[in-house]
Amino acid sequence: MEIFWGNPLTIEIKGLDILGVRGIDQAIEEKLVNGITTISLRARYYSILTWAIGSFLQAGITPTGTGTFTDSAFRAFLRRVEFLCLACTALDDLNSGRLNGVLGRDLFDAELKELWANEVVEFPDNARTAMFLTYYGPCRAVGLLKDAPGSVVPGQLTPLGRELMELRERAMPAGILVLLSGKASLDLKSVKDAKASFSLHSSSIPSDERELLLKALGTPRSGRTADDHRRFVSSVEWIIAELKREPTSAEWLLSRNYAARVSQGATDDVADSWAEYEWQRRCHFAFEWLLASFCDALNRQGDLSLAEAVEWLIRSASDSLDQMAEIVGLSELAPATPSTTLLRAIPDDYQLAAPLPTRSMSSQRGGVGALGAVCLLAALYRQSKELRRRKIFKSPDPVAHRAMAAFERCADLSSAQLLEALVLQCAIVPHLTTTLRKMGGGQQCSLRFFPDGELFRSTAVQVAAGRSGTRLANVLGVLSDLSVLELTEDAYLPGKVTFHEA
Repeated sequence: MEIFWGNPLTIEIKGLDILGVRGIDQAIEEKLVNGITTISLRARYYSILTWAIGSFLQAGITPTGTGTFTDSAFRAFLRRVEFLCLACTALDDLNSGRLNGVLGRDLFDAELKELWANEVVEFPDNARTAMFLTYYGPCRAVGLLKDAPGSVVPGQLTPLGRELMELRERAMPAGILVLLSGKASLDLKSVKDAKASFSLHSSSIPSDERELLLKALGTPRSGRTADDHRRFVSSVEWIIAELKREPTSAEWLLSRNYAARVSQGATDDVADSWAEYEWQRRCHFAFEWLLASFCDALNRQGDLSLAEAVEWLIRSASDSLDQMAEIVGLSELAPATPSTTLLRAIPDDYQLAAPLPTRSMSSQRGGVGALGAVCLLAALYRQSKELRRRKIFKSPDPVAHRAMAAFERCADLSSAQLLEALVLQCAIVPHLTTTLRKMGGGQQCSLRFFPDGELFRSTAVQVAAGRSGTRLANVLGVLSDLSVLELTEDAYLPGKVTFHEA
């Protein structure tokens, strides 16, 4: 194995991505969503943060045009704004308690209960504000804020951002800015007065504020971000067209589109990119499933070579084929079973009709999990073959490339040899390469095993297959807040407001 501490990666990966693969699908999606992230899903935070930055900076300017900026005062101001948003949104929907995506809903639950019980509460001062970190990037991406290089201020308003700030200033109830800038407690009357300006719910967003937010989302970009904006507009058009056909959720929209591209072919449009994104997500889940199954073998059996681990996985899978009966119609499975015999038993449309049941899949470990991952990868190989041949699926993913190459040359391999190639190239090498690189960069050790000669020794840390959340869900949420979409139960359908490029 060629594993290096400093092996370069196209995308810097942090966090729980212990294979270093999730950044590939995230990079595809990032180009389609105009700055929306996996944690930015409420539209009104765009206008509230823009107003908060502009209002705070404006309040610090003296009549002579000079002023001072104190970062601690700014953070305290944002924290009070953030809590006011939580209280106003909760009051706006007190009966149903729909606080999805509202910052601080868990952190400040005790303060909210105190507010409802006593009609007054001290603003929290023991937590960092999450609003700036979560929404500054999205606000900058849509052209409401811009960086201020060389300045102590955290950012500047663009002309559109200033227009939005002034619009909110005209509608702001008297005394709210003083309340947010001072040290006074928050009482229920102030929350009621501020609800129209700070509630995140769609029904509380005035039409003129909504129009400016939609204008920001729809305004074309220049330079290197122009293509990203065009893809975002095309994505919104694709979303609305699909929801007119059948209302659904983000996960179903992704799986439905992927299945359509597999069966109907490419569109030469943004739908192809969303299909590639879903294909990559499925591949990456399968890789993590392989990793979890290999680690399970080590944790159960102790130190093993790769060949010993693979032999145990196949034998344990053969003892549990009844669990896979709907997928693998084999009466027996052994290490020497030809890989072609195994692959013929896997239908081309395996897991194609619905979103992946990742929770139930990841609960399967050991041989059943390893066999399930092979089944999934084999289906993904066949489903994507024409799309990859035509370069419709073209993102540079070395791990997926290795997996597809393993299936290309598997005709003369046994099931054990195929599984060994997949575990080595798609689980062991990516995990060690990524983890050692992180450790070499000063990050904490996240090794689940380490090589010692021919043996792999477990660190006894449990591994569960998973995948990152999709930004598409938050695109739907933002569009729903702006009434472009309407959420009914768990499905979105076209709303009452039209989205178009400005």
